[in-house]
Amino acid sequence: MNLFTKLSEEEFLENYWEQRPHVFRNVISSPQEIVNPEHLIAMAEDDYYETRLITHNKKRSNWEISDGPFEAQRFADHDALWTLAVHNLDLYSEEIIECKESLNFLPKWPFDDVMGTYSTPNASVGAHIDNYNVFIMQTIGSRKWQLQTNPSHEYIENLPVRVLKQFEPDQEYILNPGDVIYIPPHIAHHGISQSLSISFSFGYKSIEDKKLLDQYALTLLNEFESETFYRFNSPENSGFTISEKISDDLYTRLQNLILNKELFKKSLGQMASESKRPNVLEDEILTPEQFCTQFKTEPLYKDEFVRYCKVDVDGEIKLFINSKEQDCKPFELEYFQSIADLNCQEEINFKTEKLVPFLYKLYAQGILIFAAD
Repeated sequence: MNLFTKLSEEEFLENYWEQRPHVFRNVISSPQEIVNPEHLIAMAEDDYYETRLITHNKKRSNWEISDGPFEAQRFADHDALWTLAVHNLDLYSEEIIECKESLNFLPKWPFDDVMGTYSTPNASVGAHIDNYNVFIMQTIGSRKWQLQTNPSHEYIENLPVRVLKQFEPDQEYILNPGDVIYIPPHIAHHGISQSLSISFSFGYKSIEDKKLLDQYALTLLNEFESETFYRFNSPENSGFTISEKISDDLYTRLQNLILNKELFKKSLGQMASESKRPNVLEDEILTPEQFCTQFKTEPLYKDEFVRYCKVDVDGEIKLFINSKEQDCKPFELEYFQSIADLNCQEEINFKTEKLVPFLYKLYAQGILIFAAD
C-alpha cells in the first residue's frame, strides 16, 4: 500500500489530518490477496481471536451483536444483513503489517489496531461517530461511504450498536478494491456494503478529555499522601454561608495540589500505554536462573497485546509499558527500542549479558513471553 504517490505526506498532514476526509484511489496492488474471506471465517471459528458479528433486520428494525467464536455456517447466508468484525489483524497478518508500514510517518503510540470487516450486500453497522483517525482500505467488493461533517451526537436509545438518531450526509464515496478513505475523528460515517465485501480499518486513538481527566485524577489520588488540611484563620461568623474568601482559598489550594506537571505526564504515559488486556500470569513465573536457562533453548517474543510509549519529563525520557512506568537505565531504554521495532512474531535476542536482568523484569511482568506460553 502506497498512499502518497499523488499526495505527499507533508500535504496530507497539513491539509487533511484531523481536518477533513480524503480518498486515495487505486493505491493497493493485488488487494484481494491481502486477507481472504476464508481466513477471516477461520479466525471467527477460533476463540483465540477477538471477533464480533453485527446483524441487522430492517423489517423489525432489530440489531444484534454477538462475540465469537462462531460456527462457519453462520456466514453461509449471503441474503441476511451481517458484518463480521475481526480485531488486531496487525498482529497476525504479514500482509497487513506491510500495508501498515506506509503509515509509519505517523506517531506510533496512538495506534490501536487493524480491524477487518466482512459484510454481505447492503449490510452496515449504522451511521456513527468515532473518536479515531481511521484509514479504511477496501480489498474485496465495494462499499459506499456516506459522511457528515457536523453531525448531531445523539444516538438511538436501547440499541446494542451506536446508531445516530439523525444522519444527513453531505459527502458520498464508493470505494472499490485498492481504494482507501481517511476519516478524521468526529466525522459521522456510514459504510454500506454494495456486494460481498472486505475492508480493513487502521485506527489511531484520539486523546479524549474525559479519559485523560479520569486517568490524571486516579494518578493524583494514588500518589497523594499528605495529611495537611485547610485552616480557618480568624473565620467570620456567616452562619450557613460559605464565604467567597473561603471558597476562593479552597479553589486556589486545590489548583496548587493538582497542578503537578510530572504527575500529569506520568498519567499521560499510563493512559497512552494501556494494554487491551491486563497481564494475567496464569503460570508460575520462572526464577532468574530458570529464565536464563530457558532462553538459551527457547525463543522469546513480545506479548502480542503489549503497549508502550516514551514520555519526556523535564528532559528525562520515561518508558511506560502496559500503563506501568519502567525503571530503566539509559542502555536498557535504548535496547527496548530495538524490541519495539520487532513485530510479535520476531524473536528477541540478547545484545550483552548486562541486559539479562532487564529482560527478566519484562518477562516477569508478562511483557515478554516464551513461544510455549
